[in-house]
Amino acid sequence: MPSNQKISAKFIMKRALLCLLILFSLQLVSSLNLDMKSSFQPGETALGTIEANFLSQITPENIYFYSDRVSIPLVFDIARINDKYYFYVLLPVQEREYTMIIKEAHYFENNQENLRDIEKNFSVSGNITEFSVYPGFIITKNNFTLSLESKNQALDVTIKVQNQSIQVNLPIAKTKKVDLIVNSNNFTMDFVSVSSQNTKYDIPIAILSSNKSVYYSRNISENITDSEKFRFSQSELNISVNEDSEFLYDFYLVNVGNNDLENIKIVLSGDVKSIATITPSTFDLNQSESKKIELIINSADIGAFRGKITAETDSLSTSSEVIINSLSKDTEIPTPIETKEPCIVYNGIICKPSEQCSSAVRDSSEGACCLGKCESKTSYTTIIIGILILIAVGVGLFFLYKRQRATKSPSSNDIVKKHNQEFEKRVLGQEVRESLSRS
Repeated sequence: MPSNQKISAKFIMKRALLCLLILFSLQLVSSLNLDMKSSFQPGETALGTIEANFLSQITPENIYFYSDRVSIPLVFDIARINDKYYFYVLLPVQEREYTMIIKEAHYFENNQENLRDIEKNFSVSGNITEFSVYPGFIITKNNFTLSLESKNQALDVTIKVQNQSIQVNLPIAKTKKVDLIVNSNNFTMDFVSVSSQNTKYDIPIAILSSNKSVYYSRNISENITDSEKFRFSQSELNISVNEDSEFLYDFYLVNVGNNDLENIKIVLSGDVKSIATITPSTFDLNQSESKKIELIINSADIGAFRGKITAETDSLSTSSEVIINSLSKDTEIPTPIETKEPCIVYNGIICKPSEQCSSAVRDSSEGACCLGKCESKTSYTTIIIGILILIAVGVGLFFLYKRQRATKSPSSNDIVKKHNQEFEKRVLGQEVRESLSRS
């Protein structure tokens, strides 16, 4: 074979391999991949990632959590770093099945454009996790804060990031904030390892360079605006009520930022302002907490009322659309499902099945929330079991005695005595009859 033909054949082979590699890489990029465990411990911080060729941004307003087709308010956040989305969810202690739904996701897959809901089912079950961590991802230039919360016991936790290794002692059922410093001359993607003896989290951290390149600006900064750290649990409130009757609607304001917020003001605007009020209208909100807000509606007219509800501080603001449909008195409206605040809002803890609360208990979204200490109820249970056993033994002995009395065989003396008594009765009966006949 001539040399030029050999070169041509090699060139064709290289081009063919290159085309195959390009096609393969495009297939990988265009496929949707939601990476998240299917089962978590109660109280755990759930971590996950989403990769796809998205044609529009995924925002927290796109994400909903359901259990038995009921919307559940959970503290979570999501951000895009280098074309991959990172998200976390602070899970409740209550055991149940959940569905995470990303509504109206717009992405390209298998050479076609898709606009549909993405669903991920997962469960919360088993023993309560040792501790949770907040937040579940970090984007920073140099310093950041981690909040660690132990659940049912005091713990020693190790935090490792870059060349640092820090030991932290967590008191039982308490939250501790740990301040950390990192640095990098260039954009760096790394992980923060947070571990106890039986639990470990690998928290993704994006360390930003002080030099804001175009790449950084396009792919990261647009996903870390302050408004995304401070938001309502629903991006739109669509409520139906009856005219001339008071209606209460609950929703939540969530602080997913790194700082406690003070003097938050809630205001209504538009048509809804004439038929609704808010309580509370001013409050503080700590990091990773949610606050229940009550919308009180009383409409004298039939019609659709539109407006906004806005939460604002000196430096932050966020809002949600509000649509209130006021219907006639005879229109049946389904009873709204009651929403409850998580136990952390009451500074309480969830006791184990083998424990009992030492003081008052409040109902929460996670179940019975203990406002005191969780104490072992082994001794109390033992006493109850002992009493029940004694009662059962006593009842058994009583019935055994009655049965023996009923089935006891007569002795020979009893038989002779009985015959003598019968003979005497017959003899006495004849004498009585004779004496009566003589008279």
